[in-house]
Amino acid sequence: MGNGLFRVLYSLLFYSLLPGVWLRLLWRSIKEPLYRQDFSHRLGFVPVKIRHQPVVWIHAVSAGETIASAPLVEHLLSHKISIVMTNMTATGRDRVDALLDGRVDNYFAPYDVPGSVKRFIDRVRPKVLVIIDTELWPNMIHYCHQQGVKVVLVNARLSEKSFRGYQKISGIAGSMMAHIDFIASQTQAQGDRFLELGLDQKKLHVFGSIKFDIGPPDNLESKADGLSAALGGRPTFIAASTHRGEESLVLGVFIELRRQFPDLLLIIAPRHTPVSYTHLRAHETEAD
Repeated sequence: MGNGLFRVLYSLLFYSLLPGVWLRLLWRSIKEPLYRQDFSHRLGFVPVKIRHQPVVWIHAVSAGETIASAPLVEHLLSHKISIVMTNMTATGRDRVDALLDGRVDNYFAPYDVPGSVKRFIDRVRPKVLVIIDTELWPNMIHYCHQQGVKVVLVNARLSEKSFRGYQKISGIAGSMMAHIDFIASQTQAQGDRFLELGLDQKKLHVFGSIKFDIGPPDNLESKADGLSAALGGRPTFIAASTHRGEESLVLGVFIELRRQFPDLLLIIAPRHTPVSYTHLRAHETEAD
């Protein structure tokens, strides 16, 4: 079976699953309303803009990949390159807004079906597609290659489990490896897995993780001093990166600790924003 036929069958399967995907998005939007916004982006309907600088399309699936890509984006912006960023998740888009403050165009990524991907490329007209970590979509890579868009994989990683999965679809995986122009792998072992899938040795480079290129902000010390002053020396219980339902458990523990430490302060930093705290109301009176 030829690679083209593999991709056609893959696309037909994706089209058939779209109703379920839409229902899942609707369900997620109950907790994260941003999923209901800009749905047209996912079909490739993004604004057509006249850009006088070369465009680099950076795809970062969610918050972690977006944070990791920030130093790269800053470097490209300093060289007068227009950046279009796409994310699959609401938290990813939220991080783009927080970290880059409107200096890039940010959209939900198009679904990996021919119509959506081709429409997106025609409207954005990127020179390069940069994929952060390993978010490999056959049609995205195929149509970028077809339109002369260079495909670069940065901070690339491929676990043994993912590698075995790609081996089962070797036709599609091999085609994607042939159409990728450059891979910057985190480790040699992970790079070797890309080679086994069919990547040309000349395209592989081992650069480590770009997450280690992220430095603390210049005003970190002053912010820390300001936060310390605001806390007034009170003991503090921090629950970071919580998921829905965990906040209630944290609050229950906090209530018990407050009996021993009356001045204890609780700070909750949820993983997903915006977050609703209606599920905490049962504890409010006791915590106060």
